[in-house]
Amino acid sequence: MTRFPSDSRLTPACRRVVQRCRRLVEDTDDSDIWSGHLLLALLLDESLASAGLTRLGIDRNWLQAGHLGDDVATTAAMLGIADGSMAFPQEFYASGDCQDNRATSTGQNADGADPVTLAELESQIRQFEAQDDNSAATPSDAVRETTDPDCLISIIDRAISISRRWPGEDGVTSSHLLLALVEVSETIRRTFQNHGIELTDITNELGLSHSETTERLAVSVTLSLDGTAHNSIKSFDHDSGAPTNAHPNFIQPSLTSPPTVEAAYDAVWRLIDANLNRCREGFRVLEDHCRFVGNDANVSRLLKSLRHELVAAEQELHPREQLLRFRNTDEDVGTSITVNGEASRSTVNDVVIANCRRVQESLRSLEEFGKLVSPNFAACVKQIRYQMYTAEIQIHGTLPASHRDSPVTTRIDRLHRSQLYVLITEKFCRLPWKTVVTQALEGGADVLQLREKNLNDRELLKRATWLVSACREHSALSIINDRPDIAVASDADGVHVGQEELTVDDIRLLTHRDRLIGVSTHNISQLEEAVACGADYAGVGPTFPTATKSFESHAGLEFVSAAAQWSKSVLAGRPFPWFAIGGITEANVARVTEAGAERLAVTGAVVASESPSDVCAAFVRILKGR
Repeated sequence: MTRFPSDSRLTPACRRVVQRCRRLVEDTDDSDIWSGHLLLALLLDESLASAGLTRLGIDRNWLQAGHLGDDVATTAAMLGIADGSMAFPQEFYASGDCQDNRATSTGQNADGADPVTLAELESQIRQFEAQDDNSAATPSDAVRETTDPDCLISIIDRAISISRRWPGEDGVTSSHLLLALVEVSETIRRTFQNHGIELTDITNELGLSHSETTERLAVSVTLSLDGTAHNSIKSFDHDSGAPTNAHPNFIQPSLTSPPTVEAAYDAVWRLIDANLNRCREGFRVLEDHCRFVGNDANVSRLLKSLRHELVAAEQELHPREQLLRFRNTDEDVGTSITVNGEASRSTVNDVVIANCRRVQESLRSLEEFGKLVSPNFAACVKQIRYQMYTAEIQIHGTLPASHRDSPVTTRIDRLHRSQLYVLITEKFCRLPWKTVVTQALEGGADVLQLREKNLNDRELLKRATWLVSACREHSALSIINDRPDIAVASDADGVHVGQEELTVDDIRLLTHRDRLIGVSTHNISQLEEAVACGADYAGVGPTFPTATKSFESHAGLEFVSAAAQWSKSVLAGRPFPWFAIGGITEANVARVTEAGAERLAVTGAVVASESPSDVCAAFVRILKGR
């Protein structure tokens, strides 16, 4: 069941409508009954929403005619139009019980009590509202009840999203609730359409129609590709009824003509529907590859699980049949756009790379635009995207060796084969730093990291470029500490960050997919987070005190042992390289490998020695002899 965002605010009038709806409906999960009674509750309120509905011909008499079913018609008929009475038991309101609360059609309650007037009903609702305001719950929690059906929660959740695009008062208003009701309830929307009432008619009545005559105002964020500010949206002052200008971050679906509010909203749903399709299709292609080409049941099972997670995330959105109404393939301008290479694939590797990108890019688009309609959906998609980054490593592992020709595949394969990782900082070097680099590579170092904190950018880039070239000559990987921009500019193989630097997600945006990303971790929780966020490898430590970097505490060999056990039990054979790091020397390396480390990252033991090549060779022999 959807939970509302913590920053939600329902206006008092809107909360009264929701409370009134609960007290009109029996204990049922029927979405049509709840939707119909919510419309009735809106009509009972003196608001812009009820006035607009009345002008469109939707009132209690219309409901009594049975347009929304017998249940709603019966309830509407029981409202005493002439005397304003309502047949509910007095003790119901005294207790606040909302179960089994439907009145009989005789003008009296089942227990023979006299009808309760609407004034008394409103008085009781205001008492409940006052109790909510005085409680420890937040305003958003105060309107949530554990007995609420999914349909009611979906409507309120949608109203919250709408309020962010069309802000009126301080929070979600009855107008927002009405729009959400029409968008979520297929029955009400279809019934309105059968009576000649479209969503645009309702937005016009509510003063939310798109207007070319309103003043163009600058907004903090704009999605317009032509650089112009978006049109403001007309709203109404609830006291004077005079039109005012609101200026949400309105999405322009067209660059050639101003869209209607409905068209702009529909465009977002079209985008979401299209990317859901792209993502599912990409997952299926990758799943079929791993199943039929790679013959890897584990990776195929993982991809199937991610695909099902996406299906589960869709439950936060419109039902599938409602999403289909936003689809408009015939008018999609992108269907006729093609680029060179799109129509052909040369190798299996091309197919895998293309579909990995298709999945990752569509997930990113779903996450960003999903924030406009359902924060919960966006959060679910974000986690799937992180898992996909990790899954990509395993997918490439299913390729035949002859097909592993992309930069990212080569780098990942080399990373998985790497065991000795050396960090280069000039101030710790006994020999000239270039000599240390050369000797470390000659001694068998698989990975070199340039870790310089005090160089200006030009000098750092110059040094990085030289190190990258040296690593390439020895088929070693080159990593730049903390600086993804320098890594890209020098064409290094990757970048390494700590817990306080840029996130893996941020670095992916800057470096794209073909750079390795490493993360320093100091406990199991951080190691798990590194994997979940899509890091390619991790540093595990510090194992021992070290002169090259200061730490408040040391994770010790216990963390190394825990990481080794975690790799076996949680990863269950899935490849994720991690390097024990921190104060490791020839004197204590045996203790580190005995704790379960298969890879080492060292600094002082190599760079401060008189013969870096000999020290590296010794470490390599120890690691190979495990």
